[in-house]
Amino acid sequence: MYNEIMPTPQNIPDPNTIHPIAGYDKEIYVKPTLKNPNIIVGDFTYIADSEFESHVTHLYPWNNDKLVKGGQNF
Repeated sequence: MYNEIMPTPQNIPDPNTIHPIAGYDKEIYVKPTLKNPNIIVGDFTYIADSEFESHVTHLYPWNNDKLVKGGQNF
């Protein structure tokens, strides 16, 4: 029999925390670190780095570019 852990409010990670794994700072949730409003990410989009925006090299505000990454409801 397959035992699946069902999501409950107690075991769902908080998407507003920067470091989703306590004591491990090599992975972050991207959304709470963003400063550029033209970068749109899902709540649980993550990166194995200490920040995300420096990796975005071709986002030009003068032509209304947007970067959309991860699951996002519009």
